Amino acid sequence: MRHTTGNTFAAIADSLMQAVVVLVVVVNVVVNVVVLHGVGASAM
Repeated sequence: MRHTTGNTFAAIADSLMQAVVVLVVVVNVVVNVVVLHGVGASAM
């Protein structure tokens, strides 16, 4: 396999994009759980 600057940059960019997507999903889930639990606790 040849390692060129373009391919390396593309691989790093893909990895970063995947990491960002996973991070956004995790943050959304955590926020939703915290908000739902907070609303449920204050409602009860």
